[in-house]
This record gives sequence, structure tokens and C-alpha cells, in this order.
Amino acid sequence: MFKFLSILFIIIICGCNQTIISDFQNGHRCYIEKNITIFENQLYPFTFSDFHKERIIKYFNKNTLIDSGFNLTARGDSIKFYRFYNDDSRVIFDGFPANKIFNIAVLELNSDLFRFKNGIRIGIAKMDFFNTLELDESNCDTVDIMDIKRQKGYYFRFVFKNDILKSIRREYIHG
Repeated sequence: MFKFLSILFIIIICGCNQTIISDFQNGHRCYIEKNITIFENQLYPFTFSDFHKERIIKYFNKNTLIDSGFNLTARGDSIKFYRFYNDDSRVIFDGFPANKIFNIAVLELNSDLFRFKNGIRIGIAKMDFFNTLELDESNCDTVDIMDIKRQKGYYFRFVFKNDILKSIRREYIHG
């Protein structure tokens, strides 16, 4: 715990645009800080305004299954969701239909379900991953990309096995 707080303190003091910190006690995990908004704009091939399923589907594998429905918020507001999925991956968009602005509620990729704009994909070599993100290559098996200002409630986790990207997740920060 003390080690984590020390590292966090260094990150805050440094104020760097991008910092790689390795924690070798946790299976070679690296933490990279970036402006998540810029990172997402480089990653996603679409915007989240004026959502239309027909515009989004072209970025998914042709065998992708789609379903949709409504959930209620604690205040009783209706939220529309769209789930794009296959046997081992899923992307769920949700939002308020009236303003047509949607967010990614769940991003769990273990297959080629979805294509990112910048070429990041399941199966990419670790060296190509780091080159695509313009980072120095590392021996990390797990790469967490977090918002540099800690203003977002989530981060991205990229997991490698044998130097091949096997999993991409958008994880929520709890606490």
C-alpha cells in the first residue's frame, strides 16, 4: 500500500503527460497516464453523439449479434442500451434516447469483435501495440491506461500473453 501511495505521489508531483510505472510484484503490470479523452478519440472510429446502430455496426465483425432494450435509472429515467456481442466479447452502449448521446457502458474484448481506428486489436504483437501508441516497448504483460488528471471513472486494461494482445477491457475505478 505504501509503495502504491508513493508511486501515486510521484505521478502527481511529476505532472508528466505520459508516465510508465511498472509494478513487478503484480505480474509485470504497467500504468500509463494519458489524457483519456484524446486517447479515446484516437481509439474509437465513431463519436458518441447522434447514435445510430446502423452507423456503428460497420466497425464490428460481420458475425456480431445485436440486441437492445431499456433499463431504468434510480430516478426512474429510461436508458436505452445496445449490446454488440459474440461468444466471448461484448460492447454495450447506453444512453438517453432523447438526446441521442450514448456512452460505452461495457467494453470486454477477447476476440476480433470490434475494430479500433488506430489499429489496436486482439492478436496484435506487443511491439506493434507500443509502436501504435508511440510508447517505448516494455516487458509488461498488463498495461493499464489511466486518465492523467484522474477525472474519468474508468481506465483501459490491455492484457498480453506470449507478447500477443489477448484482452481489452474498460474497467471502472471503484472507491
